[in-house]
Amino acid sequence: MNIIQGKHYAIVPQARWRRRYVLTVIKDGTVEIRIPASWKEQKISEVMFRHRRWLAKRAEELEARREKEANKISIDWCELPDTWWRKAARVDLWNRLDIWADEMSLTIRKRRLTGARTRWGSCNSMGDISLSWRLMLTAPELRDYVVIHELAHRRHMNHSPRFWAEVARWCPDYKERRTRLRTSGGEIG
Repeated sequence: MNIIQGKHYAIVPQARWRRRYVLTVIKDGTVEIRIPASWKEQKISEVMFRHRRWLAKRAEELEARREKEANKISIDWCELPDTWWRKAARVDLWNRLDIWADEMSLTIRKRRLTGARTRWGSCNSMGDISLSWRLMLTAPELRDYVVIHELAHRRHMNHSPRFWAEVARWCPDYKERRTRLRTSGGEIG
């Protein structure tokens, strides 16, 4: 007897000397029914009937798991090349920078995109702002926080209470966003 494959299960014949059957949920969520190789179809049907409720519950769980996996985005961001992320960053981050600079009545002399891994952004005293393209791997509200943070340096070139008051004016929940950004793997500079 060969392996019998169903949508939610697989019947796998074992050694002829085996007398008992074993039902196991394997890694992918399907049920594996290991049986003695000498069993006939009627005996297999009896086992499946005896465990019909358990098998139905496993089938439901498997279908739910498959549906959940089908709803996930199929692109693994790690597989996209840096050049793709850089292009996306030039559109998204520069747009956010323009919107927030206008809202905060500030100017930017130059903008630069970096590949920094430990510093999301920076602002120098001449008004140049650098942002890491890796910000694209964070949530949009976290990108806004970094942009607001760097623009606030146009008014206060430090992290004084006045600087944080400026950040809070435009991003009242900045502490929560800052914590989320730090836990996602970086430091704000």
